[in-house]
Amino acid sequence: MITRDGPNGACKAPRADAWRSAVVAIAIVVATTTTGWAQCTRSCTNNPPSPPPQVPGTSDTIGAASNYALFGLGTQYLQLLGGIGGPSWQSSLFGTGANPGGGGAPAPPAGPTWRAWGEVYGQTSHTGAQDQASFPGDSRHTYGGVAGLAMNVTPSATVGISVDQSRTSIDIVGLPQHASLDLTQIGINGAYELGAWTVSAAGVGGFARVDSNRDTLSGPATAAYDANLWGAIAEAAYYVPLGSARIVPKFGADWTQSHTNAYAEMGGIDAVSVPAATADRTRIFGGAEIGNTWVTSTTVVDLSGYARAVDILSQHVPNLTVNAVSGPATPVTVFGVTEAKYGLDTGASVSVRLSPIARLYAVYDGRFRNGFESHTGTLGLELRW
Repeated sequence: MITRDGPNGACKAPRADAWRSAVVAIAIVVATTTTGWAQCTRSCTNNPPSPPPQVPGTSDTIGAASNYALFGLGTQYLQLLGGIGGPSWQSSLFGTGANPGGGGAPAPPAGPTWRAWGEVYGQTSHTGAQDQASFPGDSRHTYGGVAGLAMNVTPSATVGISVDQSRTSIDIVGLPQHASLDLTQIGINGAYELGAWTVSAAGVGGFARVDSNRDTLSGPATAAYDANLWGAIAEAAYYVPLGSARIVPKFGADWTQSHTNAYAEMGGIDAVSVPAATADRTRIFGGAEIGNTWVTSTTVVDLSGYARAVDILSQHVPNLTVNAVSGPATPVTVFGVTEAKYGLDTGASVSVRLSPIARLYAVYDGRFRNGFESHTGTLGLELRW
């Protein structure tokens, strides 16, 4: 409504209407802003920003299995070298037996000075799942060979050197992860006889190449890296003759250390990088060998079996922080594979003399732990002269 105001009758809009319009406009703006802010707040609360993905917890499973395989192969070679006794009763297998006169008669002095041997072996092993390490288990197949040369430096002492070459294929249970482990080991060993006692020791150094393959959604993630192995063993045995038979109690200790270089996978949607790692283990063991020698007019046959209990005194396997090679991802800690504290080793061997300087032998070795077992078969030829 327009009114006239003033003495001259001028037209003027009411001030109240103007203020009312301004207040309504401000209220509309405030309400719109508040509604939009509330909607944004609800949206941000219900859909927070996504965190970066985590590196898969099983990304380094194949690496942990490879490192555990190094310990097994190194221990097997150490026990082979540490179990080689002095020159007396073992060399008598080339002659007329341990006790040619019977009734505990002493064996004749050992004539051969040199000993050379070569053997081939195959091993299959299985590791069970380890919950703490998120390790589903593995299966391994190994083929290898050993060649060695030793000499008697005195009638009671012998020293030797040998080389072990093996190749191991590793498969992770339930996961598309595989690896091959090529290992070369060089060992030195010695033994000394003092009456019925034989003390032996050996040291091993090895170098390996690991090639791993881990399938991902976008193709394989592969890696190749080097590893090293060191080990030492000391063993004492007491020879008890029982006519043509024998009982040989044995006890000793061994130490093994492995080192794997750092590596980074190539390819795959979630390739990872893994730092270098060093692990070590110290064990003691004790047991006995029981055997018998049969002498005929043409040959000498020896059959023996053994068993020993094993106790791990210390074991250090590092936990590794695994990172993504590229892209944002939360690192993950991967636990190494460890061995049960107590275990049992057992085996048997048969030896046949082919001639006064040569014998053929076959050996079975089994290792049994909680969550682990392995079986090894060996065929060898030994020459003494």
